[in-house]
Amino acid sequence: MKKAALFSIVALLAGTAAFAQVAEGNYFGAKVTIAFMPLEVRFIDDPDTHRDTSDDFKVALGQPWGGTYGRIYFSAKGEHRFGGYEASFLTDGGSFQIDLANVWINPINWIHFRLGRFSDSTLQGKVYSNDFRHFVLRSFNDTTGFDPENVIFDFFRGGQGTIGGALLSLTPIDNLSVHFLLPDVFGGFNPFATEQVEGGVNANAKSIYANFAAGAGYTIENIGFARMQYVGREKIDFTGSAELMAFGIRYNPSYQDFPRIEAAFQYTGLENINIDFGIKYAIPLSGDYSITGGGSLNAKYNPGVLLGLGTRADIGDFAVTFHGTGLFGNGYKVTGDFSNEHSFGVNMYFSLIPEYTFGFGTVGMNIGLNVKGRETQNGLELTTGKIDFGIGAWYRLDLASRFSLWAGVSYTHVGLEEGDVPWLNNPSAPLYTPSGFIRIPIIIDVNFL
Repeated sequence: MKKAALFSIVALLAGTAAFAQVAEGNYFGAKVTIAFMPLEVRFIDDPDTHRDTSDDFKVALGQPWGGTYGRIYFSAKGEHRFGGYEASFLTDGGSFQIDLANVWINPINWIHFRLGRFSDSTLQGKVYSNDFRHFVLRSFNDTTGFDPENVIFDFFRGGQGTIGGALLSLTPIDNLSVHFLLPDVFGGFNPFATEQVEGGVNANAKSIYANFAAGAGYTIENIGFARMQYVGREKIDFTGSAELMAFGIRYNPSYQDFPRIEAAFQYTGLENINIDFGIKYAIPLSGDYSITGGGSLNAKYNPGVLLGLGTRADIGDFAVTFHGTGLFGNGYKVTGDFSNEHSFGVNMYFSLIPEYTFGFGTVGMNIGLNVKGRETQNGLELTTGKIDFGIGAWYRLDLASRFSLWAGVSYTHVGLEEGDVPWLNNPSAPLYTPSGFIRIPIIIDVNFL
């Protein structure tokens, strides 16, 4: 009842405000995204007579990027030349979640200080994809934790869950912006605390500042936008994992768990063409560890180099968007009383989106390709690698710049990765893995932000 009442009150307030400016400098808005898939057909190789074939056909309702129900997003914002606030929350059909909650102040025009939960896209990659890609081929996000535009260059994020952050942005001269970020400052504080408690009130300063990030961007008139940043991360403790790596047990932490240096350049010297290229270098981590029962070893993990390229060309009513990303050199090496060297192989993702706009909407295609190289251990092949391919065609109807309806059909081919290794031959996994999908997705967007 409380959730329903809260939902009704918020909807009423937002509705009566017409999602517009309700007082000078204050704005309210909402956005709804929902996807319906009336049919998904799964193709399974080598079917067995004991398999339930009725499971080959699916129907789904949810968000294009996954999850149940649709997403309703509410936003409130107040702006003034000396500061402002931003608050937003969302629901995916269940309880409400806080998305953004922050305040900022501009004591002088070139200093901007923000506190709370926020996201800042000032330096972020400048070539974007679309939601239909999720029905064509899994995005590179599955491997790296980054969306396509963030592979090029990541944005500044402050706070997750009950955690907040702090961002200081400076624009001391024209075309230059400098940013300093503490992304995760644990929620709550006690001015009378007698000891530091990590993860609670008055969090340990060493842990907080280990995640410090700093970046800068410079606009070169009629040429492009250059930027660079360092993203800190608290050092991973390989205790326990080092033994697993030494004994041949696969260990593959997230790329985002490592400190890294990012650089990117957006070229804008050609009319109606946007080219953005970025590189991420994650700093390898190593350490010496003792082995249970005696002995020692050194473990070094190299997350590799991540490259991202995005381009978009607009030629009259025709446009085409391309993304290419690749992760190279990902692996680890263990030396000492036990030794082992593991390579995860190259992982590349390509996306092409041609589209044409005419009087009754926009028609387009999404074409995706994911190439995963073979995985090796001590020079011996563990897996054969694989290629996934997807293609889809869609039509989008836009109404009054606030409503859009997508409808399309897609086919996805899932490559078979073979190898005599536990993660490919999991006894608890389903006996049959789909080798392909046909999907008919419908997406509705309502935007009053």
